[in-house]
Formats: sequence, C-alpha cells, structure tokens
Amino acid sequence: MPRAWSHEILGAPATWGRGFHGAAFHALLFDLLKQKDADLAHRLHARPGQKPFGIEGPALNPQGRWIWTVKVLDPEIEAALDGWFDRLLLPVRVLGEAVTLRAIAPAVADPTWTWGERADGFTRVEPVDSLRLEWLTPTVFRVDGQDLCWPETRLVLRSWQQRWSTTSPVPLPFTDPEALASVISWSGYDLVSRRIQGGHVQATGATGRVDWHVRPGTSEAWRREIHWLARWGSWVGTGAKTAHGLGQTRVTVLEPGHARERREGHPEGASHRERVRA
Repeated sequence: MPRAWSHEILGAPATWGRGFHGAAFHALLFDLLKQKDADLAHRLHARPGQKPFGIEGPALNPQGRWIWTVKVLDPEIEAALDGWFDRLLLPVRVLGEAVTLRAIAPAVADPTWTWGERADGFTRVEPVDSLRLEWLTPTVFRVDGQDLCWPETRLVLRSWQQRWSTTSPVPLPFTDPEALASVISWSGYDLVSRRIQGGHVQATGATGRVDWHVRPGTSEAWRREIHWLARWGSWVGTGAKTAHGLGQTRVTVLEPGHARERREGHPEGASHRERVRA
C-alpha cells in the first residue's frame, strides 16, 4: 500500500536553506533501509529506471521546523519501514551535520491509500476547467537520453501517466498525452531554470508556476482525466529524479471565472524568463 512518512530534523543548521539537498537525503534513505533489510536496499539501488519512492524536503515548514517526507509506492519497501519509520527517533549524520530524525504525523494529504482507491477516482473526480501547477523544486524531463527543463504540457502529462503505468498493479485507459495537451492552454506563468549539483545528481530544472486552462467544449472524460493526473502528480511528483527530491509539485484547482492572462501566438505562454543559478 503506498504510504508517506514525515520526520522533523532536529538540529538542522540554518545554512541548509541555501541549497538543494535531495541527493544527500536520497542516500540517507538507503542507509536507513539497509538497517532493516540490506538485501532489499541493494536490489532497490540496482533497479534500473525511476525508483518507486519520492522525497520531499528537507524544507522549512511555516512553523520554522525542518521537515523531510518520504513517499513509498513499493509494497516491499513499505513493509520494511512499517512499524519502525513511523516511530523513528534516530541520530544520523547527513551533510556533515549530526542531527536527529523524529517521526511526526505525515505532512502530506492522503498519507496512505490503495491502488484500487486511487484508480476508482479516475472516473469519479470532478471535471476541471483550470488548474495552477507549482513546481517547488527543479523539475526535469528525460527525453531521448537528454534532460529537458521546459515543462511542456505533453511532457508533464506523460510523466504522470508513465509513473502510474510503471508502478501500479491497476491499469488505466489513459488518453494519448499529445491529444490531452492539445486542449490545454497556459496563462499567468512564472518559470525559472535552476542548476543543481549534489552527489550523483546534476541537472537544470524548472521551478515556478503555470496556470492550465482546458479548452471550452472539451469532453467531461478528458477534463476528469486531466484533474486526476494532476492530483496524482501532486503525490508522486513530476518528471525525472523524484527519488532525489526533484519535481515536487503542488496543484490547486482554480475557481470558474479565474482571470486569465492569455497570450497570443503561443499555446503555452508568451516567453520564458530564465535565470540560471549555481
């Protein structure tokens, strides 16, 4: 059963806020998993393709506490961590600092669910007209051996569909992402490219937000599918390297009549404001 765990990081220095630390916490998760099941940790590390888990944080919450969240899609990993990860109070060393992980209530919506429950929502979720997507950490797409940072609608949709198809035991009749993308236009977006380097992760990804608007007259089935995929993406992340903390995604349904800043001549916006950060 897919599941999320969150931990407060006691003793984390303020300097952590200056960088991206997903790769270090990816390594920390493997170190912790080795303590419970070394064989599983080895097999998981050797598994090709995208890993069946995602990382959020470490990040400061509104109360000023450093929080780290792990979202697991694989039942074997869930079984190894169950009953231990949710009661964890463990000193560890990460990023050269001695800190303590303390288990807290999961800092995400829907911390546990079943594949069947999630699949049932495919035809039951409300049809959507407009969505706001926010990429909180650099988001990158692996296409033909190259990393792309521009979040084209078709790439975003395809990443969510592939994530389901490669991890879920319940197949769903997805629409071709090119077709779905053809009924979505952009407005009011603000995207920045950011270069990250840490451990084995080197990538340039997009952060920021974009509003999606579904073309009037689009079928209810497609509007449901777009909404369902976006909600799924907010749980698993968007694009590649989500196991290293990339592609963390927040989705908001916009109310009807939301002001649109439509741009002529480009179905996905007007211009890309790019700033590369070291």
